[in-house]
Amino acid sequence: MKNSVLKEEWKEFIKGHLNDDPFSLSLHAKSKNREELDEAILQIHARRKAQKKLPAFSQNFDLIFPPPVSVEQSSSELTSKFKASLFKGKKFVDLTGGMGVDTYYFSQHFKEAKYVEKNEELCELAEHNFDVLGRSNVSIINHSTEGFLNTNQEKFDLIYLDPSRRTKENNRVFLLEDCSPNILEIEEKMLESSENVLIKISPLADIKYLFSKLEHLQKLWVVAIRNECKELLCQVSKSKESERLIHTMNLYDEVEREEFIFSLEEEEEAKVQIGIPQMYIYEPNFSILKAGGFKIVGQRFNLKKLHQHSHLYTSDEKIDFPGRIFELKKVLKGDKKEVKKLLGDAGLNVISRNYPLKPDEIRKKYKLKSGDDFYLIATTLQDHSKTFLLCERIK
Repeated sequence: MKNSVLKEEWKEFIKGHLNDDPFSLSLHAKSKNREELDEAILQIHARRKAQKKLPAFSQNFDLIFPPPVSVEQSSSELTSKFKASLFKGKKFVDLTGGMGVDTYYFSQHFKEAKYVEKNEELCELAEHNFDVLGRSNVSIINHSTEGFLNTNQEKFDLIYLDPSRRTKENNRVFLLEDCSPNILEIEEKMLESSENVLIKISPLADIKYLFSKLEHLQKLWVVAIRNECKELLCQVSKSKESERLIHTMNLYDEVEREEFIFSLEEEEEAKVQIGIPQMYIYEPNFSILKAGGFKIVGQRFNLKKLHQHSHLYTSDEKIDFPGRIFELKKVLKGDKKEVKKLLGDAGLNVISRNYPLKPDEIRKKYKLKSGDDFYLIATTLQDHSKTFLLCERIK
């Protein structure tokens, strides 16, 4: 591990140039020690990537960051804190340690934690960083996931892993058998060492596929941050529960969140009425939409749906709802003159749900200005008419 970036002169250099472009800095900065300069610039590059994702880590200049690609692949602070809060116990192991963000937050909920990583340099960085962060209960093991499982004799309260979802050519993969390590090949081996295994999966993976492939999948979390899906978390366990549940979680911060829980069976059996737009329009947050809770969310909240495939809901009375809520001002039939006459130069957000044109295409066609004054929701109603709903967002 290269410790030059821990020298006070390089710490100050990194602090002073955090907002500078790393490439330009490399071209123009002068130093007698080019190797140390390159290390410092690499730290700047990694920290810039971590500023929003890992704010507490990025401001700790006693930490040494791994290459930027490891930062990109790591969990965010918010999602790490959330999933770590789901479990507690005596022994925990992270089988794909990486940058160590997940290990760090999980270790706060367990008496003993193990960080397993096949990359020796990442192990050295993790050892230094856990020491800086005061996590004396974390043991570093330089080993592959499969190698550790084949030699392990311990029982853990939780096994966690975040498999690589890229090929050697850096292409993304979404199937469990294409991940590294191959999840399907090691599922049974992991369950020999722990009753609970938590696997982080790409947010683009198909949920029904996951339930069909993972024999012991008991719970699945769809985790979003401010309406952007970030992770799928599969809890694999041999303990028999009555239902295999999907937990949708839309996080705004560590306190504010929207949660909705259902099963695939509930969604299949749910019935929701189709109706015309009423006083309030509801759009489920993206974690629910990703999870496929299209009917159950309407049934659970006693709402009517605008169209079978629109995934927008309505009611005459305002309710607390896990998603955005709009107050309907006017229904427009999409006539160009009518739209322009009514809206004029008003600033608009445009949403398209089950409508032939995308928001940018609608904005261009009707010459609409961007802004936050109102929302124009383009959608299809129960009679299959293409319609604009002029709304004001109230949540």
